[in-house]
Amino acid sequence: MKKVGWLMLVVVLAGCFYTPVFAGDLPRLMVMGEDEDGDTIPRGSRVHKRVMNAFANALINEGFDVYEERAILEDTARRKRRPVEELVDNAKDAGADVIVLFTIYWNITDKGYATKYTTRVEGRLLDVQAGKRLGNFDVQAPRQGRLPADCNRECVIEKVGEMAATLASDVGQALKDNLAHRVDGADGSGSQGGMAYEYKLIFDKFSSDDMMGFEEYLEMFSGYISHRLDPAGMNTATHHEYVYNSRIASAKLNRNLNKALEKLNMKGQITVSGKTYTVKKVAMPKDRTQKSNEEW
Repeated sequence: MKKVGWLMLVVVLAGCFYTPVFAGDLPRLMVMGEDEDGDTIPRGSRVHKRVMNAFANALINEGFDVYEERAILEDTARRKRRPVEELVDNAKDAGADVIVLFTIYWNITDKGYATKYTTRVEGRLLDVQAGKRLGNFDVQAPRQGRLPADCNRECVIEKVGEMAATLASDVGQALKDNLAHRVDGADGSGSQGGMAYEYKLIFDKFSSDDMMGFEEYLEMFSGYISHRLDPAGMNTATHHEYVYNSRIASAKLNRNLNKALEKLNMKGQITVSGKTYTVKKVAMPKDRTQKSNEEW
């Protein structure tokens, strides 16, 4: 009888956090040109804009949300030759989950009898919060193009831009397929529940015994993949930092953490910054009233 009762309790608790079909967050994407290398085509040029549009269109047509950096962060409008650290910082400030970074290389060779040109486009996906590479792809033009004898600056920009935009479509397709696989799964059905994210969970003022109970709930949450102590975090007897891998939607994770506090009869405050969730335990004062056994 006791075993049956315990089994029913586990099922009830699991039902509080798990549902067979769940929807994770679609990643917020931002397409950004990486032009720190002096051999690349800089941000702001017409070639750069054509390539950015090719990337964005490939992702939008697949159903992803693509956000414009300049529309959200107005003070970045004119900066060029930016290091990747600046791009990542801007993406964090804009609330992006994944950056689609691209780089355009070009070369013009004067052979005496003819002037030829070629381009190469590189693209990669970067998890903004975790700083983790999700994939990369690059395409080199299969052959050199030949510029007309009277090709001026405008002509060169048009020819290079046309070639670069064609290559960008190929790179965008590869990166789009990478993202679609992560969100929809290998069969494309979406049954896996969305894209996996690396959350950081910080528990402050929790004892080791408190965390033993809390970790059981973390594993019950829908979309759970794995968790471990953050090797780069500060972990003490009352402060615990975890790397939490899950497909759970961010709003649902917040709700589930609150539910777990309630189930464990604990009081706490939860703050969220990006993919970092900080749970701070609020200690309740003990009743130190001395009870007397005397009748009078």
